[in-house]
Amino acid sequence: MASDKTKAQLFQIAEHQHGYFTASQATAAGFTPTRLPVMQSRGQIERVSRGVYRLPYYPVSDVAQYIEAVLWPQGLVAVLSHESALLMHGLSDVSPAQIHITVPTAHRVRRQIPKHLRIRHAELQPDESEILNGVPVTTPARSIQDCFHEHLSSALIRQAIEDGRDRGKLTECEARDLATLTGTELTTPVSISMSTK
Repeated sequence: MASDKTKAQLFQIAEHQHGYFTASQATAAGFTPTRLPVMQSRGQIERVSRGVYRLPYYPVSDVAQYIEAVLWPQGLVAVLSHESALLMHGLSDVSPAQIHITVPTAHRVRRQIPKHLRIRHAELQPDESEILNGVPVTTPARSIQDCFHEHLSSALIRQAIEDGRDRGKLTECEARDLATLTGTELTTPVSISMSTK
């Protein structure tokens, strides 16, 4: 039986993930592999997908689908990326049909990927991702770069850069660099146009 300390460690992990946790995280906290099915049968936890669980008393979050997505790969926590990251950051009117996540290039998925997930492989640098509302997500700048390389429409790329700049999610320097990289002509920021009057 798991000790109170072990349970507390697992619940602390889950609280930082909107009530979700993985079997790997439970094992690291000190749970035996047979303990989770017992807790599930008693209604103490709910199985969301293979290897992913949630605490039933924890309120369902607006970002639950993203948490489930980044926890889906076994053995690691993925990062929300590409169009899904733009949507999470509130940049552009992008409306992805799938949830995009990125895992390390060496990670191999050995089970069927759900249709609502799209998995990318890349080596993200530490400064290319952040935690937003409890969800690991690529930064605005990295998200825009990824979407550009995946041929997102030029109109949405431009909107994402301008939204990021105007909402303070991109610095002026980042916005200029992204505009150069993507060949995007940006409109003059409102603050600058008003100051010249």
